[in-house]
Amino acid sequence: MAVSSSTNGADTPFADITHFRSLIGALQYLAITRPDIQFAVNRVAQRMHQPSEHDYHCLKRILMYIFGTLGRGLLIRPGDLELRGFLDSDWANDKNDRKSTSGLKDDSFIYLVLYVDDMLIVAKKKYDIQKLKGLLSAEFEMKDLGAARKILGMEIIRDRERRKLFLSQRSYIQKVLARFGMSSSKPIYTPSAANIHLTAMFAPQLEEEKEYMSRVPYASVAGSLMYAMVCTTPDLAHTVSVVSRFMGQPGREHWQAVKRIFRYLRGTSYVGLIYGGDTQCLVTGYSDSDYAGDVDTRRSMTRYVFTLGGSVVVWKATLQPTVTLSTMEAEYMALTEAAKEGIWLKGLNPQNHLPKISPTTSSFSIMRLVLQPSPIGSSIPI
Repeated sequence: MAVSSSTNGADTPFADITHFRSLIGALQYLAITRPDIQFAVNRVAQRMHQPSEHDYHCLKRILMYIFGTLGRGLLIRPGDLELRGFLDSDWANDKNDRKSTSGLKDDSFIYLVLYVDDMLIVAKKKYDIQKLKGLLSAEFEMKDLGAARKILGMEIIRDRERRKLFLSQRSYIQKVLARFGMSSSKPIYTPSAANIHLTAMFAPQLEEEKEYMSRVPYASVAGSLMYAMVCTTPDLAHTVSVVSRFMGQPGREHWQAVKRIFRYLRGTSYVGLIYGGDTQCLVTGYSDSDYAGDVDTRRSMTRYVFTLGGSVVVWKATLQPTVTLSTMEAEYMALTEAAKEGIWLKGLNPQNHLPKISPTTSSFSIMRLVLQPSPIGSSIPI
């Protein structure tokens, strides 16, 4: 009997998209609701004289502090006694969860996942959800949106008969396509061309090219694509990571690669993530790397993906921080990052409320498996 508030930092109540997706993947068969809490400042300071330059300077510093701390959680209201008794601040075994041993009975539990003013409540019993909503509405101005259908731009569709949950961003993708004039583009079914390697050498050299690219919203497009990739389209992880490297000086070839991603989304906007069904709720991870894949820096790329509840919950494709000396070293660096993510997923279940989570990570490197037991390769004997 616990109430957990998933967090993403040392002492902040805000989760990230991975928390939402992992919790949905593990508990897709339970009740999921989405209340909406009014996110506003209740008291506004009033001045009785015309603000001076010093006042504007102080106000600017205050606003910079507030907006800088919102992402870390601005905990200024402790709540009433009943709400605090229901949402105890004692830490659970995992530092990313908070638990409570009061307010719930038997083996009930509630997961309350927050992101600024968006929240999901996942519980085993609907009665516990209603009780928590009542306590929250007594403390905050809140609107009950009913069963969760959308969160952070992700659409939630449930099939209770087959115990499945579908997560997609079809509406968001269509809006992005319309915003950048790609709604009528010809769809394709691969996000990037295999025979084209983007480099910084494609940056505009002539004044005509520079003027043309200055009118192209490259950074805005890359940001929109990145949000789609982070939420529900892991198949874009590699391609979006590549095109995002050239936001400083994008060229025509970079822009053509971005438009190809749009055409890919045009043909796959209906695709999403499906959790549940008859699949076993186990965590499985895969890691890989491409040795010296970045032509400009010769750095390798770390790639990994984890599945839970029959679909993907965590994925990443990013350049490694240093240049590796071999494919084996690049694979080890990728496997290390994947292992860190697997440890976090294992810690998602501190009180054994979720199905058994036992991460298994696999690497595709044959060279790593060959050289791992071999003592050869060290220049200094140990």
